[in-house]
Amino acid sequence: MEKPEQRESQRIIAEFLATVERLYFENHSLRQILRHAKLEDGSLAIPDWEERLEEHLSNKLLADTIHQKKFEPLFAQIRQATQAEAIAEVLRSIERASSEGE
Repeated sequence: MEKPEQRESQRIIAEFLATVERLYFENHSLRQILRHAKLEDGSLAIPDWEERLEEHLSNKLLADTIHQKKFEPLFAQIRQATQAEAIAEVLRSIERASSEGE
C-alpha cells in the first residue's frame, strides 16, 4: 500500500518534471518565433538571440538568480519529500526487524 509520504514525493517530482517540460516547450516555441522574426534592419533575429542566450548562460549572477527563484524551491521540496520517505523506510525496516525478533 502506498504511503502518504510516497505520494507526496511522487507529486513533487511530477511537478518538477512538468515545470521542466513546460520550459522545454516555451524554449521550443520561442525558437520557432525567432527563426522567422526580423530585426529592424531586416536581418533574422535568431543569430542575435543565440548570442544573447550564450551571454545569459555564462552569466553566473543571472544563473544563480534564476536557480534561486525558479528551481531551488522545487529542489528543496524534492529533497524534503525524499528524505521523509527515506526516514519512513528506515523506521519501517526497524519495525519489521523488531517484530521479526520477538
